[in-house]
Amino acid sequence: MHASVEGVGLGVPFLNVDTRPRLLERSHEDPIGQTRPLVPLPPPEQILSMKNSRRWTLPRGRFASRSLLVALVALVAACEPAGQDAAEPPPARPRDGLLTDATLQGVVDLQVQRDGAALTEMLTHHRADVRARAALALASVQAPESLEPLLAALQTDPDGSVRRDAAFAIGQLGSSSSVPGLATALSGEAESAVRDRILEALGKIGSPEAASALLSAEVGGTEEGRRALALSVNGAVKGVRSQDAQDFLLARLSDPDPEVRAGAAYFFGRQADASVWSVRASRIREALRGYDWDDPASMYLVQALGRIREASDTERLADWAASATDWRTRSNAMAALVGRELESTARDALLAGLDDPSEHVAMNAATTLAGSAQPPSVLGSLEGWIEQNPSRLVAIEPLMVLLARQNEREFVLAWLDDLDSTDEVGWRVGLAAIGSLSGREALERLQVALNSSSESVAGSAVAAMSQRWATDKRDPQLRGLYFEIFSAALLSGNSQLEFTAGQVLTDPLLSSLGSRQLLVDAYQQRLAENEPREAAEFLRLIALTDAPGAEGLLREALGHSAAVLRTIAASGLERLTGERVEIQAEGDEPEARPSSADLAYDPTIIDWAYLATIGANPRIAFATNRGRVVMELDTEQAPHAVQTITRLIREGRFDGVPFHRVIPNFVAQGGDVDGGTGRGGPGFQITSEFNELPYVRGAIGLASAGKDTEGSQFFLAHTRLPHLDGGYTVFGWVIEGLGAMDNIMRGDRIITASLMSGGPAQ
Repeated sequence: MHASVEGVGLGVPFLNVDTRPRLLERSHEDPIGQTRPLVPLPPPEQILSMKNSRRWTLPRGRFASRSLLVALVALVAACEPAGQDAAEPPPARPRDGLLTDATLQGVVDLQVQRDGAALTEMLTHHRADVRARAALALASVQAPESLEPLLAALQTDPDGSVRRDAAFAIGQLGSSSSVPGLATALSGEAESAVRDRILEALGKIGSPEAASALLSAEVGGTEEGRRALALSVNGAVKGVRSQDAQDFLLARLSDPDPEVRAGAAYFFGRQADASVWSVRASRIREALRGYDWDDPASMYLVQALGRIREASDTERLADWAASATDWRTRSNAMAALVGRELESTARDALLAGLDDPSEHVAMNAATTLAGSAQPPSVLGSLEGWIEQNPSRLVAIEPLMVLLARQNEREFVLAWLDDLDSTDEVGWRVGLAAIGSLSGREALERLQVALNSSSESVAGSAVAAMSQRWATDKRDPQLRGLYFEIFSAALLSGNSQLEFTAGQVLTDPLLSSLGSRQLLVDAYQQRLAENEPREAAEFLRLIALTDAPGAEGLLREALGHSAAVLRTIAASGLERLTGERVEIQAEGDEPEARPSSADLAYDPTIIDWAYLATIGANPRIAFATNRGRVVMELDTEQAPHAVQTITRLIREGRFDGVPFHRVIPNFVAQGGDVDGGTGRGGPGFQITSEFNELPYVRGAIGLASAGKDTEGSQFFLAHTRLPHLDGGYTVFGWVIEGLGAMDNIMRGDRIITASLMSGGPAQ
């Protein structure tokens, strides 16, 4: 599930700066046209029958039509019994008329300005809706001085909406000193919405006292599921070690209520340190034995058992990998078999998993198989499977790397030679493998790809060259060739190539050829072009290499108006000289506020007149090469996010943008409107809008590199993600096309994005 989401940048999930073609992260993490099959396909019931047999193939050859096969895979996946095509609407804060009320809009404007003092004063406003909106705003501002006024509002305000939002804001502060006040408020609170927010708040506070308060709370009915989830977050996300909490959660793994089971199981799936609970693994096995193949809690427990690497669990995990009805559980089970890929039971399950109708499952099966060197008989089977399944590139990629590592030279080179020159994704996959293949023949293929007219192919070639450099640099005769290649890439104007080439040019073995001066020249050129973010990348590399005049360049950058350059300069000076430099706070990055010449509006403030035209729940649609995904947005919960995304859609800036990062049973992330690599954005940032919408399956949220750094990048949640609640702005959910969302893979694209409906403010 979401084990190891930190590998995607979560912790700070979502601006992934590694642009190298690579195996998808074990941790749970092309352009293909809109084609339609030209020959009759089996009826859905026959396809499902084939799928359920777990081993089915179609007559395919190396030159089979890739577009036909992609369409077939998509059809089979669409038949998957994975539930409804729309997300369940998440529980939402009741509307307060924000779009027609100037006073409430003023509260949100203070939130954008991060004026905690003014918002705290408004907690005593004569209007209850203003007090509630001020409390919600403080959940985003997170001013420590607001804690006591928020606790007072929670305990004494006569209006339940104020108490609800105050409880949420208190949880966002995460202060252990608030636990007694939260516990007292819970004991006397009658309104269920307020009680839910208090339980959630206690879960977010990383202290044993919070766990004790949750365990001793008197709850009833549906609140038991909320308490189980809060305890799971408290232990697995906030790091609280409580044996009593573990006992509580273990006891509820077999609760008759599926929400309670899933809430309790989340702890064991999310807790990365299995030693915390492994002595009680028998309780987890016992619970899992009692689950049906469609039990939502199973996805967490198979993930948990995968971490303890006990041989007795291999067959159990293989059974879940084959038989779970939800692709997310099968995907987790395939990943849980890591470290067992040489055992016959696990290997058979993984080989069968390559034919799973879900590409996520097939990819995890392939990635796990590729974790260890395989015997010749298995390599032959994998080569045969690749030839029969040329469309399943997400699974082929790790398998090709495995074959290259085991020096299956003839097959890898022949596969690459069979590619059409326009097949960008195929080249990316093949070049990733070439990076692991020794010999001059492989190097020649890379040199050809470097001259491709496709920036994507050239970028993949440079990435593969950087991978080979680690080995080839031992040969002095090759260093000049590599220097020439990476120098050309650095000056290419392709940001993806520049980033990769710059990393390699920091190698001391290339310094005698002039690599340090090249980095200085590139830095100065970016400064002259007023591109501070790109300049900062080169300044960081200059500090790493101690390039000529590096100290002088760093000291000069300390006075630059761009914060990113000042930050890099300070850390670089500390590295070079040991001197700790205080960074000046003044100044904004030039791109933080686009000029009126760039935009007809200021995107960093909220345009209430514009929002009134699109209404409280506008709908947007992404037409992707995997199908159509329609989302309903919530303007009252996240007005700035809704404004930003809908305006970018109207400007056409999402059209053609790829999904640059997809991690099975976690998220599909896209929206980098400046290059599509995951390193860019719209040229401005907006403030975070932490609200009470949870990250349910199908929720759409804004990616960030930390608080108040949101832009155009977004992510769609494959599953419930409690550890993201209140940490990333949620602004809508999928109402049509959940299956299409599930099918999106890295490299797929938004063909067109549209604002389907606007309407009067309500």
